[in-house]
Amino acid sequence: MSAVAGASGIDLAALAELGIGPELIAARERLDGERALEFLAELPQLAAHWQQRLGCRDARMLPGGVLSAALACRDGSERRVLKLSARGATSARAEAAALRAWGGVGACRLRWASDDGRVMLLDAIDPGTPISPGEDAADARRAAALLRGLHGVQPFPAAVPDAAEELRWRFERARTHLDGPSHARGMISHEQIAAAHAATLALHGRRTETVLLHGDFIDKNLLLDSAGEWWAIDPRPCLGDPCLDAGFWALCHRPGVAVRPRCELIAETADLDPGRVWAWAQAFAVSEAVLVRDLPRARAYAGVAGGSTSEATR
Repeated sequence: MSAVAGASGIDLAALAELGIGPELIAARERLDGERALEFLAELPQLAAHWQQRLGCRDARMLPGGVLSAALACRDGSERRVLKLSARGATSARAEAAALRAWGGVGACRLRWASDDGRVMLLDAIDPGTPISPGEDAADARRAAALLRGLHGVQPFPAAVPDAAEELRWRFERARTHLDGPSHARGMISHEQIAAAHAATLALHGRRTETVLLHGDFIDKNLLLDSAGEWWAIDPRPCLGDPCLDAGFWALCHRPGVAVRPRCELIAETADLDPGRVWAWAQAFAVSEAVLVRDLPRARAYAGVAGGSTSEATR
């Protein structure tokens, strides 16, 4: 436990009751510093308050999130997820609006949300097993089918921002992390981050279609139900080019391995431009190289960003 965490008013025993241990606290501190620690310090009280108000019990932490917490809980005999976000969470209101618009089709169903989206009660995906990569052609078909459903929603919720805002958040985060807790120093430069950000804005500006995007469509945010169907969770929704979601998935599904062929597979299945899907994947490879938490993935993404990984372009 760091000295900072020890001085931040964190009740370790209360967090342990939620299934949050020192390793997770340290990981969140490393990624978001004092903001993460402040959120963890208030999380036990928040969880207790909202469980009582919403009639839930037995909250336990689920994987994922940095400035949010997804807590598995019970509402009578039903399995739910209580999602709590930190103050100032930029995408919470948009997330609630998108989940409401999707209405439980392709994404977890929203049962209740506060006006600012910082508190949400969701249906749990049963059993909610994270997907793992299989055969690329089959996985691309399933990803494309899910995206078609998510992208088909009209009208767009007013609370969901233009993708330019989400892109600014992602690349500014990468710029900050490159000088801090990143494995990509020496592989990715600030100039590359700026160029990749500019490339995404150009792609966004040249789009021929605008859809409601998931915004963080990668394996950690895709779960399996008991029938083996894919479900999306934890969106960072925005309005933009459908190739954005497809390219992000193709990049991250098996980092650094056959990325361009996977872009072509999902583009063919989803009736998208494969060149645009690949361009989005290359641009996101820059930000992801900086933001991932381990050196092998940082190297894999840096290779895609620089075009130096033969597997990526094969």
